[in-house]
Amino acid sequence: MYEGGGGYTDPWVQSYKEGNMLLVRKEIEIWELSDVDHNGESLTSPNMVFQAVKGEFCPLSESMHFLAVDSQNKIMKKFLICKGGYNTVYCTPSDIFRPLMIMGGRKFILTHNHPSKDVTPSEEDILFTKKVSKGADLLGLQFLDHLVYSDEQFYSFKANGLI
Repeated sequence: MYEGGGGYTDPWVQSYKEGNMLLVRKEIEIWELSDVDHNGESLTSPNMVFQAVKGEFCPLSESMHFLAVDSQNKIMKKFLICKGGYNTVYCTPSDIFRPLMIMGGRKFILTHNHPSKDVTPSEEDILFTKKVSKGADLLGLQFLDHLVYSDEQFYSFKANGLI
């Protein structure tokens, strides 16, 4: 990165000089996908969440995202947590909680796609969702839903009584 006067500043060195929090914030920017407005609407149903994320569907591999939402359930940020293979993706609850808490978020919705187009959650999906729910409770965060989706349909853990 070049700054005025022609001097070169390494972004990591500059971050270190400005403090540890900025260093962590730069790391999060790697995962941050976008500021998403969803037309300023509050997400009031699983279908609205599906409409907001279905453009992220990839037929080649699973990927997990989370939506940080404000007190009115409007999307503040959309984060890509991780990408996996055709039928698996690996991440931990801390992969969600860390960026959410650093940005000051308190409410979130977890989403991931199934390239097979079968949106039935696997046993691993159910166990992971339970871990995330338990962790969110311990940290005072609101875990609103987990959607498993394909390009045409979705499964809501909340609507099916699993959250």
